[in-house]
Amino acid sequence: MARQQSKSVLLYSGVTAQTIMQQEVSNISANAWRSGDLVHISATGYATISTGVYILGIATVAATGTDYDDFEVELLDYNALYTITAEGSTATGRSSLGHEVDVVYTVGAHTVATTETNKVIHVVGIYEGNDDTTAGGRFIVKFNTVTILPGVST
Repeated sequence: MARQQSKSVLLYSGVTAQTIMQQEVSNISANAWRSGDLVHISATGYATISTGVYILGIATVAATGTDYDDFEVELLDYNALYTITAEGSTATGRSSLGHEVDVVYTVGAHTVATTETNKVIHVVGIYEGNDDTTAGGRFIVKFNTVTILPGVST
């Protein structure tokens, strides 16, 4: 069951996710994240907020702002379900079910986009208590396996 609804992305079902230690990228002010945001490994080999199709996992703590500080990342599990909020005032409508869509990577507020360019996630359900009229409600999603491979992005 999802927890702490104020976080961007949450594990909804499955076992406890594996975690690994990573280091923050230098110049973190330009690449900051909050606990619950998606992160990836940059071309320099350090973690930064995700911005596209490459996703390593979910940051368990906010960025400290100190170059190369260690922090834990909850690795994504492509067999697990996650919850993520619908973009802006978009309602969590049943018409979104089954669609492969993108993520909007706003610090502290990652959301399900209405675009289908990178197709990062697959919408499989609507979180409990939400219906077709709930603006900014949460979807239940699966991450597409191509996004969680250990890719390197600039």
